[in-house]
Amino acid sequence: MLQSNLYLDDARIGRLRPEAKRLYHSFVEFAASNPTSRNVLDLLTKGSRCSGLANPYEEQADIEWEGIDAFKQLVASAHGGIASSNVYFASRTKSLMQIGSRAISRLARNPLCFDLNWSAYQRNLADSIQAAGGYVSGVNLREQILCQHWESDRVCNAVVAAYTKQKCDSLFLPAVDSYGIRIPIRTIVERIREQHEIRFVLVDAAQAFGHVDTSDLVGIADLIIGGTHKWVGSYLPLGVGIACNTHTQRHIADSITRSMVSNVCDDNLMRFLSCLCGAERVDASETVNLCPLFAGYGASAMVTELPTSLANRLANADMVSDISLDFGWKPVRPTEDLRTGILLLESPLSIGKQNRPLTQEMIESAFASAGVQLTGMPNGLVRLAMPSSPLTKQQVDVITSALQNVSQHFENDRTWSIPRMQTEIPKQIVA
Repeated sequence: MLQSNLYLDDARIGRLRPEAKRLYHSFVEFAASNPTSRNVLDLLTKGSRCSGLANPYEEQADIEWEGIDAFKQLVASAHGGIASSNVYFASRTKSLMQIGSRAISRLARNPLCFDLNWSAYQRNLADSIQAAGGYVSGVNLREQILCQHWESDRVCNAVVAAYTKQKCDSLFLPAVDSYGIRIPIRTIVERIREQHEIRFVLVDAAQAFGHVDTSDLVGIADLIIGGTHKWVGSYLPLGVGIACNTHTQRHIADSITRSMVSNVCDDNLMRFLSCLCGAERVDASETVNLCPLFAGYGASAMVTELPTSLANRLANADMVSDISLDFGWKPVRPTEDLRTGILLLESPLSIGKQNRPLTQEMIESAFASAGVQLTGMPNGLVRLAMPSSPLTKQQVDVITSALQNVSQHFENDRTWSIPRMQTEIPKQIVA
């Protein structure tokens, strides 16, 4: 067996980029020698080159910390140059989802949701909508896209039909779902708006930031939420929210203030940064961990040329798909216009007569022993996050060996079973 450790799990937790690591270490060294609150506040607002605060370690890094507003401007510039005041940071993306749920519930009563959404976020939205006297409607698409190979146009038509039939007034959907399906959000929104009002569009970009270009959502989505710890490569969780529709930016800012004043959102980092920016109605936060800001900035500054990196990921996925077929694996892929850098493979075991469940942990452990880190999915699939640069011959050899070894490992015992893919939206949140 080849001795290697090929990491293909950025869709779950991204590898720490060297630039993020260096900037994080720079902050740690700075904090060790300048621990007072005043020095740290100056660093946060003015950057590492401000008078008396220069960090000798900073000169060894490719980038330097230039302050909170520079970080916000970096994110804003990647989204059509919106005002940096419309970019928000939080210690976790869940906090931003709470904000988004509150923002929708103040404007709408019947959002259309998808089985492609992250279930915990969907439950959060359902709770907010139901508390406001509304309800959540749903449409199932995952099985149609992955198994029936629906193309983008048919997906859009199905969403418009569901929105119309269920008399919805808002949308919550992912830019890319956890199975690697890229949703044509702009086309969906434009087609619905030809016939109906959409009061709010909330987009989950957890699998999109650092992976696919989300700048085309400016003016289409009202709030985009995501994080830097997956494809962006900060490793340390940092939630990022972007209010990118001029018609609802003030509403979102007010929702954030209301959520913190009422303690609906208890995110200390968001509270701290709001106070730092002069929010008058928000009480000061408790002690807060600032390290994710520096790792997040270091990683985000290095996310460039997304079209090129996505093209490389798609080419890598094509290569691995072809290799997998030689060992009985079956690629589970959407049509070309809905693809991303995530590749799903179905185990050869799904064909035989089995009766013992093959768990996610078993699959991951088998691949790890073969030198590949990936995600074992609850339904028996494996998820591979393709690298942003072309695979090397050595990496291809590692993947080839792993696919062969894992297949043979489980083929020796034909009593395993694969649970059926779960695609339906939970009944309790569907109208």
